Amino acid sequence: MNIRSTIKLEERLSELQWELLDIGRALHVLEAFTRELHQRCRGKAFVIQNDPAWRMVFHTRDMFVIELAGFATGAIKSRLIEPLRTHHASQFPVYRPPSEGELLRLQKQYDEYHSAAFARIFEASKMPPPADEAFDGMAQRFRDGTKAIRVERSRDRAHRYENATTATDHMLDTKPLRGAYEFVTTFMNDIALVAGLRPLSFHDMNVFPSDVVAEGLVDDVLLGLRFDKRVDRDGLYAAMHAADPSGDNPSLFNGLAGREAMQLFMMTDSEWVKADPQARNSHLSDPSSSMTRPTR
Repeated sequence: MNIRSTIKLEERLSELQWELLDIGRALHVLEAFTRELHQRCRGKAFVIQNDPAWRMVFHTRDMFVIELAGFATGAIKSRLIEPLRTHHASQFPVYRPPSEGELLRLQKQYDEYHSAAFARIFEASKMPPPADEAFDGMAQRFRDGTKAIRVERSRDRAHRYENATTATDHMLDTKPLRGAYEFVTTFMNDIALVAGLRPLSFHDMNVFPSDVVAEGLVDDVLLGLRFDKRVDRDGLYAAMHAADPSGDNPSLFNGLAGREAMQLFMMTDSEWVKADPQARNSHLSDPSSSMTRPTR
């Protein structure tokens, strides 16, 4: 007997849950980076002061797409749908079994939740479980819901240069990534709900806060340096936006004028510099940093 066939449904879902939590770490950082970048740029174009950091963000996005698409492909082929069909088909009742001592009000609400989840995961099915056709429908539902991320994986990420794909702005957007991730995690929770198991949590598993990581990455990209906690980042970025753009491209807020404003701010207004005047000279970078064209 294959040892995998003896695994309980809850254990099988828990194993897949942890894999999704690990994959989701990158998404939380990407979303935090996007929010922070938009906040600091205020819709203006910007100079990329640290292109390796910029490329690492895109590579993180690439790997998120590749890993989530790989998870979806594995679930379709062998790791989720087929084990449910083969080993757990009897655990998906059309109607929720009654629970002893349950309040009538809650019973009605839970029944509605069960029916809605059942309809979502088996909506393409011709017959309810344990019929084999039910799981054909479940597989089709999951295949349809993950098609976009699986296509993007092959077309834009894993084989972009093989296919000579032209980069487009959708490749920068995190909203489709969030939508694909939430489809998969909701599907997993619907399976757990219909089977009468505990709900699955899909929170941010990064040990270091994603928002703090994003602040450092954005400073790397826009300023070419990072600061310690004594620097007033809000004040610094405000000074750069308020800088006189004469002689520089006014749309590039972190161009020459913005960089000069940054240096002036660090020399005069920073609590960090007031506390350690020598730090000013050791952490300021060349304000004439050149424009780097993004490649993705």
